[in-house]
Amino acid sequence: MKVLARNKRAGFDFQLFDHFEAGIALTGWEVKGIMAGRVQMVDTHVIIRKGEAWLVNCHITPETNVDPNKKVNPRRSRKLLLHSSELRKLIGKVKQTGLTIVALNMHRNHGKIKVQIALAKGKKLHDKRRALREKDARRGRAP
Repeated sequence: MKVLARNKRAGFDFQLFDHFEAGIALTGWEVKGIMAGRVQMVDTHVIIRKGEAWLVNCHITPETNVDPNKKVNPRRSRKLLLHSSELRKLIGKVKQTGLTIVALNMHRNHGKIKVQIALAKGKKLHDKRRALREKDARRGRAP
């Protein structure tokens, strides 16, 4: 598994619970852009619309050799491909407990581009400060 892009803020801003791996529906220029490392996943999350999961706010910059006559939207919503049981579980958790779904990373697995997503709950400011203090303590520095 080769990680192509990572949402570095997700672990800091959210408490992460269940992790899932989802396929993603992409076009040709998007695959080329991802493989070239032109992905920004900051503030990327998943929404449920009409019983389907959609990846929102993932910016994929097109390669320079994309047809100039072709209209490309680098921030378009992309459909996630999940098993129906996984999708039902996600929908139930989001509706029932008020959790959200965030994208953690984009990686290649057996030649396919996949997205790792997780159920998450937002951290409060004091939780973030505590996490930073613990991280500094692990490094051996005084706060």
